[in-house]
Amino acid sequence: MKLEKVAGFDRIYQTESFPGDIDAMFGKNKGERKRYMQWLYTWLTVLDSQGQKAITLQQFEYLLDTDDPRLYAIRHPHSQINERYIYVYVDDDAAVLLQHLWKRALMIIKRQSLGRKGFIRNWRKTTMKIREKISNAQANTWLVDELTDDERRAAEYIAAIAVSIQQERRSQGLTQKEFASRLGVSQTMVSQWENGEKNFTVATLVKISLALGLPLCNPLSA
Repeated sequence: MKLEKVAGFDRIYQTESFPGDIDAMFGKNKGERKRYMQWLYTWLTVLDSQGQKAITLQQFEYLLDTDDPRLYAIRHPHSQINERYIYVYVDDDAAVLLQHLWKRALMIIKRQSLGRKGFIRNWRKTTMKIREKISNAQANTWLVDELTDDERRAAEYIAAIAVSIQQERRSQGLTQKEFASRLGVSQTMVSQWENGEKNFTVATLVKISLALGLPLCNPLSA
């Protein structure tokens, strides 16, 4: 298994085959691919900036009851194609995109009688020497090449806002339903905010900041 550094991030790496999984999944569906890549960039930004803290967020699912290796999934909340997961190995310094599982891949795994537990066991063997592979990884620009500078910057802001909303809501002991009621919106809307699926209007940001008692800063200030 060869590893590559994902250009644009300090501690995100991937298997050499990871971009190909995405090509196979979307084919010629450029619109859905674009939306997915923006979502992926958003949550890799969170993982890159927060490291181990990110896995406490609702988007991350713990997969293995051992400390080494540590496997997690990041789940895309909605898809017009299939449910899909990104399996990552996480430690204090790096996250590695291991495999992209979607409907067809899951069917192949089931036919091979691996199942999810078998898949995880196989990856455990692979990740034992992952630190050495990271040290030799070369950069691959596939993800940053998919998005414009504006799209990447927007994803970074959305990531920061989504994490702030989720963390502050939880610190105040509010469920999504309770927070939605306070704002007079649906729980689905709050879920979309916290999943980084929505662009925020200024009016919405003001409403959220007042409800949570968070300061709202001017991003255009010098």
